Amino acid sequence: MQALSPGFADLNSQIAYVRQSLGMDDPKAGSYIHGNGWENPYEIYCVRCNAEINVPFIHDEDPKKTKRCPKCKEANECFTREERRKQLQEHMDLLKEEEETYRRRRKKFKKFRKKVALRKQMKDLDLLPLVLGDDYVEEDEDAQQPTFWEDDEEDYKDVDEQPLVSYKEHEMWMAKIDLDEYLDDQYYIPRGVKEVTDRAWFLHGKYQACKKQMDVAIAEKQKGNDAVKAGEYEAALKHYGLSMVARTDYKPSYNNRALVYMKLKQYDKCIMHCNYVIDMIENVDVYQKDDDVMFKAFLRRANAYKCKEDFEAARADLDRAAAIKPNDGAVKKLMKETKLLHKRQKLRDRLRTQCTNDINLNDFESVFNLSVEFLTEATETEEDFHFETGHSEELLRRLLIFLAKEKKYCVRFADHNGVELSLKYLRKKFKIIKRWKEKLPTLEKPFLLLNYCCEKDVNFNALKEKKLQKLIGVVVLYTFGYFGEMPEGLQSISMRFVAVVCSIAPIRDFVVSKHGSKLLAYFLKFQKKTNPQKQEAKALRCLFEAMNYLCAMKPFQALLVKQQSPFLYEVFMHSMIKYNESKVIKQGKDGSLNDDDRKALADYEQLQFCISVLLDALAMLFDSTRGGSNDGVGDQKESQSEQPADAESQALEKCHDEMMEHLLANKNLEKYMSVLSEYLHAMTRAFREHNNEEKESEQNRKDTLRYFGQVGKCLNLFVNLSKHEKMHRVLFQYPSIQKDVVSLSRVSKDPLRHRYGPKMVPLLKMCRNNILMYFDQLSSDKRFDEVFSAQFDNDADNEHAKKLPYFWTFICDVFVEEYKERPHPQLMQQFAHFKSCAIRLMYRWMCRRVEASKPRSQQQNKATMASKEEMEKYSKSYTGDGQKISYLMEMITRRYFAEICDWLKYNDLQVLANTPLVVRQMVIYAVNMKSARPNNFKLVKQLLTIQRLKDMMKLMQAPHEVIQYNACLLMATCQEADNELAATCQAMGATTILEGYKRMRKMQMQGGQAQSNNPAIGYK
Repeated sequence: MQALSPGFADLNSQIAYVRQSLGMDDPKAGSYIHGNGWENPYEIYCVRCNAEINVPFIHDEDPKKTKRCPKCKEANECFTREERRKQLQEHMDLLKEEEETYRRRRKKFKKFRKKVALRKQMKDLDLLPLVLGDDYVEEDEDAQQPTFWEDDEEDYKDVDEQPLVSYKEHEMWMAKIDLDEYLDDQYYIPRGVKEVTDRAWFLHGKYQACKKQMDVAIAEKQKGNDAVKAGEYEAALKHYGLSMVARTDYKPSYNNRALVYMKLKQYDKCIMHCNYVIDMIENVDVYQKDDDVMFKAFLRRANAYKCKEDFEAARADLDRAAAIKPNDGAVKKLMKETKLLHKRQKLRDRLRTQCTNDINLNDFESVFNLSVEFLTEATETEEDFHFETGHSEELLRRLLIFLAKEKKYCVRFADHNGVELSLKYLRKKFKIIKRWKEKLPTLEKPFLLLNYCCEKDVNFNALKEKKLQKLIGVVVLYTFGYFGEMPEGLQSISMRFVAVVCSIAPIRDFVVSKHGSKLLAYFLKFQKKTNPQKQEAKALRCLFEAMNYLCAMKPFQALLVKQQSPFLYEVFMHSMIKYNESKVIKQGKDGSLNDDDRKALADYEQLQFCISVLLDALAMLFDSTRGGSNDGVGDQKESQSEQPADAESQALEKCHDEMMEHLLANKNLEKYMSVLSEYLHAMTRAFREHNNEEKESEQNRKDTLRYFGQVGKCLNLFVNLSKHEKMHRVLFQYPSIQKDVVSLSRVSKDPLRHRYGPKMVPLLKMCRNNILMYFDQLSSDKRFDEVFSAQFDNDADNEHAKKLPYFWTFICDVFVEEYKERPHPQLMQQFAHFKSCAIRLMYRWMCRRVEASKPRSQQQNKATMASKEEMEKYSKSYTGDGQKISYLMEMITRRYFAEICDWLKYNDLQVLANTPLVVRQMVIYAVNMKSARPNNFKLVKQLLTIQRLKDMMKLMQAPHEVIQYNACLLMATCQEADNELAATCQAMGATTILEGYKRMRKMQMQGGQAQSNNPAIGYK
């Protein structure tokens, strides 16, 4: 038990003290009785204690002397009698107003039901199967529907029997006040007023039935919401329907069921549900006209109208929804979409009107303006849609007819943003084609529009605009991707546009950087199935024209080299074999061709262009290193200019090496080489036939240029193959290649004198360059001697031959040829390059001939040493010591030694460095064969005049190290060749210069400053 506070004798004393301190025993503390404050008189009323206070409590220490409740001692909830009666009157007024609301709504609902019978409503909303179950029978729509009330009744009677619902739906309403509070709290209203009490009990009884049905409706609606979240729309429809049956005026279930029908694309049923919501609110529950339920009904009905393309009705509903919620984002978004679609519908109507009137279709202004408007609308947004119709196709067809007639129409269309509109339209159509590939033929007209706009005299420069690069890149990528699936006519039209845009450097750079790998993948996919018999030759030409531009880009070339599984050379060779199956069509004697032959000839020319691109691509693939080997006259750069290769270059070199290894091990290598050699032979023969025709004509000129162009591309491929030493063995297995190349040297010997002038000159120079480079590379192989000199040298009858084989005449003439063109750095550099190739070739070949001219006991190179069988077979061309006589070298000495020595005065470093090496080999051969072939030695000695020795001395003092070194080698060889020559050199001071050079070299060797011993310099 709790202890007493100190100062009190017992518990009663303490209680008395507390009551006194609280004023409870004070006669001034006040008095009260419990009541509702309506009938009895009192001074204040405490709502908290429900007390009618006659004498309020006033605290002595309160300076304001506030009147308080004697029971709770609070003043905040105390009111005067007038205020309290006013509160009670407000409660009674609200109760009366609720009753009036109930009765008004009851009357309105009866009137609404007269207009719309319940059975009709349930039938419209597919609720009868839920209500009647197995008893439901489909009614005849033409049968007269019964009504529940007659028109002549003034006050609508209650309907006790409702076969469809178990409650009186006109007595259902949503109370605005808490009727339970009116009855649970005995002080809330004056219970002594019978009218008020009866009204409260009446409304409470009615509302209990409403609440029971409402609970069922809400429960079923929640089940429907759960079903929607699970994607079970049929179940959702059922639950929402049961909710609507439980309370036919529960509008949220109508709206939710409308939303489910919207998802199921049953727009009419969605609209029907929204109609009933709106009708009930407008005719019965007007107080909900600005509520969320009305907003949702308008919004969903507007969406359904939009999907049904009834845009006027949709916009009207959206306006009413916006009036309820002006800032709602869903309304704004749907309004924007509806306005856009409405605008497009109007445009479609105009298209329909335009295309049904021939007068409008024959007017350019009418067709042009409507076409621009159509393309603008079709490309205004990024969303996918099917905007085109048969009328729009007809409109674009008419526009194309006008564009094909005159250039001014093309310029007009291009100036009105025609390129950008057509590109956007194409991009959108390609996105649609991702899902419906059967629509591929519809791409033809927009591609034609672009092709008309891209002519150089129309609006070609517009393609260079940076803003169009992304659009063009996407269209190019899609075109490559769908090229194999396009119909025949569309392939050439679409790829023609791609070829045009790829010819523009900025676009080409962008396309390769963004889509290079994908373009290559699409190209390979198509080429694996390529078949010129089933594909349009013109389309293939456009494809390869585009690829030709792309292959000019270094990043794309890197992609080609890196491609493996399969290697690209295999794909290209496969395509070349396919395209080369077509045969050339020759004209008759009268020059006439029938239609079939004309088409076949055009296809042949298109496929030849494809082959030319393939040859260029193959040449590019095989060209990873520069020509020449490290044998004394190599093609390497000087050590001062060498730079370490970066990681990318090393990776490409590795990929290239792997490709070459794969090529050499490929089981189809023989097939590939046969195709290439046969193609070179066929093109060379066709070129010779047209070139040798006496009668000149424009057609002959075109044919000559075309065939020679193919020859040049094929020759370029062989040049790049010859840069790889392992390929020399393969190339020498096909003698026809060497034979055709030598025959081409006859034509290219003097390019400036060709009858077809300026256009042939650069081709002939390039051919001459390739011929020299090709033989320059092959000359490092000993098989070169077997092909070009062995037969001549093995025939002893050639000792007195007067005619040098043409190949060597060509090479020597290039060596001694003088510069005849205008002074231009590039032309002079090209001239020096030709001469350097000839010098290197002669030097390599002469080195092997000199080695073979030594006595057999002194020969060190096993590769050049003749076998005993060979020596026995060609014994007349061997001396007793086993020295091989080279009749060819002796003839070259007789004819060209003097002219070659004259080139010791030329002002090109490359020529000055390498010419002494050739002269030296001729001198060494003459010395080696001095006993057996004295006449040759005598001739060489005679041609080494004092003037020529002076030229050598100048080179010995040249500031260039390699030139100085090679000149000293030549002078030393001359001194050792003969005593008279040695004395002459000494008298001229050459010996002193030579000894000084030897001392300098010795000092450099001792100081570690000696440069490479390579007796040649490279050229760039």
